[in-house]
Amino acid sequence: MHLKILLSFLILLLSPLFYAHGEDASLEELRLSLKASLHKETALFQDLQAEYALEQKNQAAFLSEIRAYRILGASQRNLLLSPQTRLSDLERARADQQRILNALDTQLQSLQREKERLANLSLQIKNRRSIFLEQRDALDVEAPLNPMAHGAAENIRAILDLLEKKSEMIREMDEMNAKREQDITEVRQDMLALAQIFQQTLRERRAAELFQRQDGFRSLLDPSTPLALLVQIRDHALRLLQPSFWLAETAPLLEVPPPVFFRFFLAGLLLFPLTLKARSFLRGWEKAYPPGWRCVLLETLHNALPYFIVAVLLEVLTSSQPALGEAAFFRTLAMLLWFLAVYRMIMAFIGACRKEGCPGPSGEVLLFLLRITRISGFFVPLLLVSIWIFPADSPVLFIERLVMEISVLVLVYRFWSRSDYGKDRTSLTRTGLHVISKIIATGAPALEFFGYGNLALLWFWGWFVTFTTTGAFLIFCAAVREWTPPDAPLSPENEDKEIIRSRSLRRLGIQSLPFAAAPFGIMFIARGWGVEDSLLFYLSAILKYPLVFGSMEFSLLRLIQAFSVLLLTYLVTRLSRSFIENRILKASGMDQGLKASILTLEGYVIWGIGILSALNVFGLNTTALTVAFGALGVGLGFGLQAIFNNFVSGIILLFERPIQVGDVIEIDGIWAKVTRINVRSTVVQTFDNASLIIPNADFISARLTNWSFNDLRIRKNIDVGVSYGSDVKKVEKILLEIAGNTKHVLVHPQPDVHFLDFGDSALIFRLRFWSTIDNFRAVETQIRFKITDDFRKEGIEIPFPQRDLHIRSDFRDLKNPSEKITEI
Repeated sequence: MHLKILLSFLILLLSPLFYAHGEDASLEELRLSLKASLHKETALFQDLQAEYALEQKNQAAFLSEIRAYRILGASQRNLLLSPQTRLSDLERARADQQRILNALDTQLQSLQREKERLANLSLQIKNRRSIFLEQRDALDVEAPLNPMAHGAAENIRAILDLLEKKSEMIREMDEMNAKREQDITEVRQDMLALAQIFQQTLRERRAAELFQRQDGFRSLLDPSTPLALLVQIRDHALRLLQPSFWLAETAPLLEVPPPVFFRFFLAGLLLFPLTLKARSFLRGWEKAYPPGWRCVLLETLHNALPYFIVAVLLEVLTSSQPALGEAAFFRTLAMLLWFLAVYRMIMAFIGACRKEGCPGPSGEVLLFLLRITRISGFFVPLLLVSIWIFPADSPVLFIERLVMEISVLVLVYRFWSRSDYGKDRTSLTRTGLHVISKIIATGAPALEFFGYGNLALLWFWGWFVTFTTTGAFLIFCAAVREWTPPDAPLSPENEDKEIIRSRSLRRLGIQSLPFAAAPFGIMFIARGWGVEDSLLFYLSAILKYPLVFGSMEFSLLRLIQAFSVLLLTYLVTRLSRSFIENRILKASGMDQGLKASILTLEGYVIWGIGILSALNVFGLNTTALTVAFGALGVGLGFGLQAIFNNFVSGIILLFERPIQVGDVIEIDGIWAKVTRINVRSTVVQTFDNASLIIPNADFISARLTNWSFNDLRIRKNIDVGVSYGSDVKKVEKILLEIAGNTKHVLVHPQPDVHFLDFGDSALIFRLRFWSTIDNFRAVETQIRFKITDDFRKEGIEIPFPQRDLHIRSDFRDLKNPSEKITEI
């Protein structure tokens, strides 16, 4: 006892020493940690110092670049003041402006990213500084009594000094970036206004050149013209053989940023196998249909698709890179590719119409179309190359245009005067085509005769594009009508409703294709006439016209964009659902209900993202969405509780999965199969083929029986009675044989027979067997038929209820002895 007291006293005396040792160990760990943090902060401070020095060095280069942009803008404004400025100089200046605008946009994006980085860095420094200030205040209390606490506090002060210097440098860099952003914005606004002026000037100058008269016929009458023409052809031919000429023409290609060039290269590599696959698909699709406009369209697309893809790729490249778009060589190359694609399309159409059984114009019309196409196929590329090589007033261009126009004129007049198709004037359509084609064919040489060569070329090219685009659109509409004839039934009456809905949507999509293709056809025609800029300007003004509702502003363009986002969401949902269902879940081994839950949740996620994106594109800001969700919350409190309850119940059904798609359930005595779990309700189909729409909350709160929750097996009972005196062992044997020989009765667990009771009229037996949800009804029926037949063969009677009535009469000792009581 005394020993225990002595030990307790010693522990009490030594405990402060142990506590002090533990506290010193903690301070030592803190000191080492702060020392490591100090080294890390010092390294980060040195990196920030180097970055700050680099930014100061780049500031001088940035200011020089801004001054150069302003000087270039002033010099380009002087070009507008001189009426003698050549059109090529204006086009080159416009390309420089677009290049500068792209560079300024890139710098603005870079500054925005740098601004966000500095803001995050400043926030991190602020948070770290607050933490170190708390640690310093705590250590300052212990510093006078503990040297280790004093050393740790000194490390914290050094770290705080570094953080303060870093904050100061970040503030200066932020101010520097803000000044840069202001300068870039000002230069960009000036350059954008100048680019719009140049665009308008170029449009006016090009329009003026169309009506500028040239000395075409007069130059041919000059005796010196043939020799000068030969000399000009020789000089330009020799120039084509010089490497310096090709280096100068292809120099804009070197100005394309490598990432852009690499992206287009990858796009070309990706489109090559896709094009081969699409052509194979079109060829197989063409063989699957009988001869008709569908086959004509598919064969035309099969032959012209590669040319159109190459032309579109080059068009996108030249449109995204102004240096290429303004270069004469690449403009000519793009037009050549477009013409080659159209030429191949027309030739493929003629070849398809000549096949046996295919619809199309008569043989005379096809021959006329073939000759016109061949003439265009020879002269148009020759003219495009000549326009690129020779000057605008060269006699070479005049001669080529005149020969082409006279050839077309002769061919048109000859067709309408000699062919049977041209002689038939009973049709109003043929009469109109007759008059219009002669006016077009005569108009080009007439304009050439009066000296308007450029206008004559535009006249010929515009009508060529108009007729080609209109014809292609009419063929497309005819093919669409064949795909969806008005009197074609949607589907048989016994077809599944989902298949009917999918087919209806597909038919609606095919019928809407002409409406989607019409704007592209209009743009092609507008480009053929050279008015696509004006058309886009007025169309953009209409689509972007602001519609103000209170504090919110909308436009028709935003509405179209929002609808496009929703349509894209629908397509992505369908494609992703098909891909996940057929490529991932099909071989996963999951049960049908789990697959349906995954697909439903995937659809909810995609639609949620799509709807939020559409609202954002439409112009609903976060404030408006907050107000809308607030109103939704108020609505939930008043009248939408049931809807919200059903929605939440649907989510619970998908995650908890008490029922799944494909389950057989019994609710209110009705057997049904779950076919779809929606947002608000669940659709079940009874065995009578009636669809019941049940709110999701009923499955959560009410009681139901899920017969296929664990598996698809189900045990059923069939009760049968036999007359007294029957051999019960024989009855048992017959019932077991019937169950064993009936299809869809499971072997395990085995069927069994129970002798239930001695009934009033019969001996009651129960046959118990196992089957599946899909087959138990049919199994019950088959077993009952077999019981009836086999019992009749074996002489076993299935009795019906019988009662024996015994009537007894007596007289009781009553006051009235004559009263007779009959007891049954």
